[in-house]
Amino acid sequence: MSEPMLSQEVQNCYQQAAMDQAQVAWRQMKWAVVLGARIYLDGDQWCVLHGDNMMTGIFGCGDTPEKAIEDFELAMRTAVPAQHPTGDTDATR
Repeated sequence: MSEPMLSQEVQNCYQQAAMDQAQVAWRQMKWAVVLGARIYLDGDQWCVLHGDNMMTGIFGCGDTPEKAIEDFELAMRTAVPAQHPTGDTDATR
């Protein structure tokens, strides 16, 4: 193998390693990881839960662990309607 071709292969390996490292760093920044959420299988669905239960905690589910984490991430970004003393909810306040 010629020297320039070997150099290109080494450069490609370094680039792939850098991309792999960036993907790992991105996954580690997910809320499910940061919060230490519990990931478990419930029937045929994967679930991610942070808190005591799915009604009072933050919850996501999906066909795969990754889809469950994506659903959990969406729940983290979804505003909860404010609860007013009258019992009414209003997401605009």
